Amino acid sequence: MASLGFENVSKRFHDGTLALAQVDLDIAHGEFMVLVGPSGCGKTTLLRSAAGREEITSGEIRLGGRVVTDVDPSERDVAMVFQNYALYPHMTVRQNLAFGLEQRRLPRAEIAKRVAATASTLGLERLLDRKPAALSGGQRQRVAMGRAIVREPACFLMDEPLSNLDANLRVQMRSELKLLNAKLGVTTLYVTHDQVEAMTMGDRVAVLSPVSHPNDHNLQQCAPPAELYNNPANLFVAGFIGSPAMNFVRARVERGGDGPELWISGLPSPLRAGARVAALRPGLERWQGRPVILGIRPEFFSLVAVGQGDLDVDVVMIEMTGADGYLHFELPVAPGPIEIGLAEETIPHRRQQVTARIEPKLLPRAGTRVRLAIDFARTHFFDPDAGLAIC
Repeated sequence: MASLGFENVSKRFHDGTLALAQVDLDIAHGEFMVLVGPSGCGKTTLLRSAAGREEITSGEIRLGGRVVTDVDPSERDVAMVFQNYALYPHMTVRQNLAFGLEQRRLPRAEIAKRVAATASTLGLERLLDRKPAALSGGQRQRVAMGRAIVREPACFLMDEPLSNLDANLRVQMRSELKLLNAKLGVTTLYVTHDQVEAMTMGDRVAVLSPVSHPNDHNLQQCAPPAELYNNPANLFVAGFIGSPAMNFVRARVERGGDGPELWISGLPSPLRAGARVAALRPGLERWQGRPVILGIRPEFFSLVAVGQGDLDVDVVMIEMTGADGYLHFELPVAPGPIEIGLAEETIPHRRQQVTARIEPKLLPRAGTRVRLAIDFARTHFFDPDAGLAIC
């Protein structure tokens, strides 16, 4: 077991593509760290650089306190688990598990001991004499994991290992992987594009974004899942983490009698955030008379009786997913650019769709008019230019 660290790591490919820019990330002994972000954000490149499969342009990589930037991959004591399992089809499960150890010329007794122990840990004892073609997708994934575990490495590197599984099996394997990590206590760097997978598995989650300039940074925020969700550092993290995504609305902040008032173009009256918001977000005081971006997660809305709450809205569409219900409505919005998640988007129309999560049994019919309250104590505010959270 060893720590893994990246210090000011950058990577530019031969065609000029900038994949990594100034990545600083420290992963503690035994920690399960998840890299998450959209395609092109550099997460797999960073993983491959840790394995030595990708040569970095600048910076330093450490494993167990030892600088391994220029160390050969075979000498780094890491084990990789891939999306495509990478099993030898002509070998049995037993032979697949033993192959890497045989290449390292370990004694036969030691190989047999490790294979038996790994098979027991993963529930593969009855499958040892089968070949991959006779295994289910979940069983193949366990064998792929076993090939990494049997080596007893200092660090696991996992590149979207569950993406080929069906939805139900992915949920099951997520739990098994998390329990396995707790049992083995091996430092793990795990790559996924699925933010639900990231939030349910990671001790900490590092959110990465694509970069185009050397002065940019891939790493937007690294924190425990709850911290990412409740206190996103910027618009990118706020828009990427959460399903359905956070709603973003342009507003102007004015001083009200009992706290900030939020004026939204096209609404007849301001949204009164209240004194508690002023106490929780003291930075808003500096934004009096200035535009901000208001971030409202779907669960921050609630249905209330007429005469209460904050907004009268017309229901455009409803969705029911079982445990959750979603109400879609529109708000007026001034035309202009807004930085949401992946890139700057231009809002050319006068109305913007907003999503509210509502208890399914309370969902109204589409086309009806309802009254909604907003839990302003949990809302977020962002600088529309820099995209940073206003605290």
